[in-house]
Amino acid sequence: MFWEAHPWKSGFLRSRAMKRGFRERAKWPLIWQHAEAENWPAMQALGDDHDWARKTGAGFVAEQGKERLFLIDRDWFGWPDPPQWGLASVDTVTETWNLWGNFSDLPAAWTVPDPLYGPEQSSP
Repeated sequence: MFWEAHPWKSGFLRSRAMKRGFRERAKWPLIWQHAEAENWPAMQALGDDHDWARKTGAGFVAEQGKERLFLIDRDWFGWPDPPQWGLASVDTVTETWNLWGNFSDLPAAWTVPDPLYGPEQSSP
């Protein structure tokens, strides 16, 4: 699995902490649901990629303990763009946001439904 920091120019210590956080969450047996537009935070919380996922329905949401997690499925990915998947979360108690990076393959512990829109379908 290829993983990169988000943003990719994060410093060394921030990048290492982000990767540790991703690896921890990759072990959680998350069951993802298709995210509705109202499930996503405002764009300023997570940036353009997550706003695009909110607008197009190309993302998923899951909860684990006090964390709400957001998974984006990009339809454009690979060099020079980021990997296909992106992960962020919010602590529902402190409302602290975290980005956990971008990655090429889904962790085995996660259950993710099929995308709403495949190659033969188009988004509304």
